[in-house]
Amino acid sequence: STTTTAVTRYRSAAFTPTTGRNYRIVARNSSNMSNYNIYNAKIIVQQISVTGGTSYYFDGSDVAVSDPNSVWANDSNATNGNTANGANTSTNGSTSSNYLMAEGTTSPTSGGTINRVVGAIYSTGNTNPGQVNIYTNGLGELLGSVLNNRTTDGYSYVELSTPSGGWTWQKLNDLEFKAFKVSGVGSFTLNTVEIIVNPTDGITKLEPQYLLANTAVGAGTGLQDYDTYFDPAEWDSVTNTYYHEANNVASGTSDAKLQTDPNGTPADITGSTITDIIERERSSSLTMPGTAQTIDVNQTGT
Repeated sequence: STTTTAVTRYRSAAFTPTTGRNYRIVARNSSNMSNYNIYNAKIIVQQISVTGGTSYYFDGSDVAVSDPNSVWANDSNATNGNTANGANTSTNGSTSSNYLMAEGTTSPTSGGTINRVVGAIYSTGNTNPGQVNIYTNGLGELLGSVLNNRTTDGYSYVELSTPSGGWTWQKLNDLEFKAFKVSGVGSFTLNTVEIIVNPTDGITKLEPQYLLANTAVGAGTGLQDYDTYFDPAEWDSVTNTYYHEANNVASGTSDAKLQTDPNGTPADITGSTITDIIERERSSSLTMPGTAQTIDVNQTGT
């Protein structure tokens, strides 16, 4: 939520959708009866690439696996690196109670450059959510939380944030985790907790779109005030080709282009002009901004 009067992009915390449910955006002005504007509302799916890389597992080499409230069974199975068996609990927990914890991984304490680290858990036969938090030594920084709500055996992943001062191999070796069952009946089974160092980028996205005008625009020319936000930093280690696409009636003759900084000093995006838009038309490939920018569509022909 926000109280700003400027056009700004806001994001919620990460959430887990539930299979079979429909979702809607609900907005309200909590303080007064004044108007407000929502330019667009989206669900963002963050895909995590785990192709390649080197895996290490949490082995309790610093401090062995512990179960302070004695609600887990087969505790040591969570730190033996074996995906065929696991520790399990039927008791809901949190980071303060009913958790399973271990300190230390099988990673070396020195090595080459660390560019990226992904946390992973393997769980079997689960119908109830479990969560594993991964921390730096001494529970100093929470780097990521892997949420499992699988109904089949397999891995769940989370991209780990970079700890203060950057990654070192010693920090990898000293990582710690806390695991607990989130909710529901039955049990949560945790087979192994791992880190994957320097996975390559193997993601193939199927035409993600930055939606601008999502309804018919008027007959006049000019910027249409359907601002969206583009940040090249959100695209890591991939090469994208961008196009401007528009749809019109079969007899249409409209022209349009994209511009950055629509609320300041608009500047054309090179290659974005489309002329005589009939049904669906695409521009040539675009030269997208090298820095984060607000973008709008400018209808240049009626």
